[in-house]
Amino acid sequence: MKKKDLAKLQKEHDEKLATIKVLKKKREEMKLQLSKREISEEKNEAFTKLTEKCQRLKDEYDSLLGEMSNGKE
Repeated sequence: MKKKDLAKLQKEHDEKLATIKVLKKKREEMKLQLSKREISEEKNEAFTKLTEKCQRLKDEYDSLLGEMSNGKE
């Protein structure tokens, strides 16, 4: 091979390495975003469950208050 051909191949190799580096960085960023999204979904699910539990407790409390006020009459 000639120097010119080697230089061309080296340039292509360097460009591909740079592209690979960029893609690896994007992949890591995407993994981070996905992990944050999973955490957010988990937090959202936990919030929903707590909200439902709070509503059930509120309903039980209101029911008990109703029973107590009916018992006083």
